Amino acid sequence: MNLSSQAGTVSRHRSKAGAPRRHGGRRRWVRWVGVAIIVALIGSLIWYVGPLYHHGPKRLVSSFTPVADTWVSTASPDTNYGGQPILRTRGIPKVRTYLRFDLHGLSSRVTKATLHLWARTSSSAGYRVHPVADTSWNEYKLASKTAPVYGTASAASGPFAANRWTTVTVTKFVPGNGLVSFALTGTGQENGRYDSREGTRKPELVVETSASTTAGDGPPAPSLQAALENVTAATAYRYGARDNVGNSMETLKIVQNPAGGYLGVYHSRSNGVLSVKAATSTDLLHWTYRATLDPHASQPALAALSDGGFVLVEEADNKGVGAPTRTWLRFRHYPNLQALLTSRSDRVFDAPHTLVPPRSGAEGTPSIDLAKLAPDLDHSTITIGFHYFKQARVDRQASGTLVNFSSWTTRARTDVDAALTAQAVTGNIGDRDQVAYQDATTEVIEAQATTASAWQIYLYDPASRRATPLHVRTHKGSKSFANPTVTSLRAPSGASALVVTLFLPLSGAASGEAGELIYYREYGARPTGSDPVIVAAGDTACESDRMVTQTTCHQQATSDLAIRLAPTAVLALGDMQYERGGLQGFQNAYDRSWGRLKRIIHPVPGNHEYLSAGARGYFDYFGAAAGDPQNGYYSFDLGAWHLIALNSQCGWVSGGCGPGSPQERWLKADLAAHHNACTLAYWHEPRFSSGQHGSNPNYDAFWRDLYQANADVVLVAHDHDYERFAPQDPDRRPDTNRGIREFVVGTGGKNHYRFKAAQPNSQVRNGDTFGVLELTLHPTGYSWRFVPEAGKTFTDSGSTACH
Repeated sequence: MNLSSQAGTVSRHRSKAGAPRRHGGRRRWVRWVGVAIIVALIGSLIWYVGPLYHHGPKRLVSSFTPVADTWVSTASPDTNYGGQPILRTRGIPKVRTYLRFDLHGLSSRVTKATLHLWARTSSSAGYRVHPVADTSWNEYKLASKTAPVYGTASAASGPFAANRWTTVTVTKFVPGNGLVSFALTGTGQENGRYDSREGTRKPELVVETSASTTAGDGPPAPSLQAALENVTAATAYRYGARDNVGNSMETLKIVQNPAGGYLGVYHSRSNGVLSVKAATSTDLLHWTYRATLDPHASQPALAALSDGGFVLVEEADNKGVGAPTRTWLRFRHYPNLQALLTSRSDRVFDAPHTLVPPRSGAEGTPSIDLAKLAPDLDHSTITIGFHYFKQARVDRQASGTLVNFSSWTTRARTDVDAALTAQAVTGNIGDRDQVAYQDATTEVIEAQATTASAWQIYLYDPASRRATPLHVRTHKGSKSFANPTVTSLRAPSGASALVVTLFLPLSGAASGEAGELIYYREYGARPTGSDPVIVAAGDTACESDRMVTQTTCHQQATSDLAIRLAPTAVLALGDMQYERGGLQGFQNAYDRSWGRLKRIIHPVPGNHEYLSAGARGYFDYFGAAAGDPQNGYYSFDLGAWHLIALNSQCGWVSGGCGPGSPQERWLKADLAAHHNACTLAYWHEPRFSSGQHGSNPNYDAFWRDLYQANADVVLVAHDHDYERFAPQDPDRRPDTNRGIREFVVGTGGKNHYRFKAAQPNSQVRNGDTFGVLELTLHPTGYSWRFVPEAGKTFTDSGSTACH
């Protein structure tokens, strides 16, 4: 939508040739023989294929090529070999290959995974494949000196000949949906050489998954038109979206965040000035403002690049001055996620006008169709769609390509204009987005029947060059829709989804529906096992400048462990970032370790979070996942269980924690409203502990309410140790019938504390091992296991039925 075209509205803008038939009796026997052969072939095919589909569980097979690969050598520890057409392995000197695959899109349990490499050389010993926990390495920066460590577990290829595909089964290293990294090592002085993703025969990871999960196959994939048109059938939605600081989120474009969750770019108006902003989300609906990327700009589009960077394209304005007002396309490059979220672009390209006069008119409302590095920004291709103000009369469609971030060319999209004109559109043809879905690429476009008409949405099929009007149905019946974006991604549940954003102008919006609308539609199976698995730990990350020692700052090791366990959810038990829990600390330290699991983290604050005034850094970092910043407590269901996150920082939470406090009244109401078979509560400071801080009676009211409601488990931290208690009542009496079992899990990595005298009912204690607690939440009980970091042997395990 052109800003100048709607006053008062902020928006973003083959043929078959017939062959003669032969006749005659002398050819009939040929036809009969042919029929017999076909019947025999069909019978053989049914005999061969039949068992695949009619016996045993159905399987789906997906093939992935690397999103990054390179090799490193200890002989040249500072040299990067990214972007080469080959990969290498050798034992002496040590030459290793690294590969990363993006498995987003898997919708069920992995049953088999095989890695295929094209060998350019023969080998009598072959290579070995190791898991790599770190999935954030950069193909074009990685060198031996900075290469991530790989696991001791491995899988072997065995001997192979040259110019052949090699195959290694790596199922145990592929937990499921998400990023996965491998390291390849050789032996002796054999030089292994293989095709890379830049080579002729790219590596492949072939993943076989079960076609369904215990949760069922899930809803079938809707047609794109059905997903766009029916907001009332969406899995979730939000009208009039704003970020956590109150900025409107117009022209919001959402993409998957490589670090977990989602990224969004949008614009807002303040004092008559449009600014482009960035935000993050864990649930697609609630957004945490992170940075203003550009004042005097609007209509942003964002794409992630293969090297971990991002490209932003926006409509830049003339700072509100000029006659007539000019707008043009601006490209910004950000080298990494941190740079994007702190507004530190390192390259800018302002595209000159090509389809309108150079000192007047408008070109804007970009969407990104392609962003490819080969291998870096100076060897790149970025293709976008945009509109231009044709002959200063109406907006029309165009395509532009920026090559090597320096050479700009454009062309008018007369095919799109013609398709919309065929639908009686004579007004503006504005913003659009492109989505690949169900083996087809489709464009979603806004247009006006006349320049005075309400904005409507159309689907454009590039294959047939036809446009189809959409009839969007909202809950209250809004009539005007603009600035469409559509993205295919993973929903917060893990299921496949289409997420849509539309701007609803005030003039055509029903009551309460004006502004930015976000909605998404899930389909297919959710990638969950039969029982959810949670990982829990607290007292986690040192400051980024602190050295790792034998007894301190092991947050990387414990987060690597958590990633390998592939949990359904992570419960972060407070004091996640030392010493003051500020946002910069979270971004510079916690984010690099446990932040890799951020998409599935459900946190509670600790005392160190509140050393940053109001725990602002904590709430800004975790966003909606942390609950209301004024309270910090919330609840949710996971499988058959009800989970309750409480705020133990009584001096900061409104009304404290005692009987009759707002939080205690909320807890009672929440327990009364949920009748799950099993209940788990968690907060930071222990009610009972044999550790340095000891037991804290401030949480007696919590324990009594939970006990009265037959809760089963409490998880806490604060004391930097591991301790398990027997089920007990509020007065410390053993109670195997209704008692609550408490686990203290302050083993996230910061350091260790010594124990004091053992408290009543304390069953297991350890004060020298970092690790995590793994809980499997069965429908009527739970199993627990303390999992130590690599090199440690202490563990603790068991199982109990719920009350």
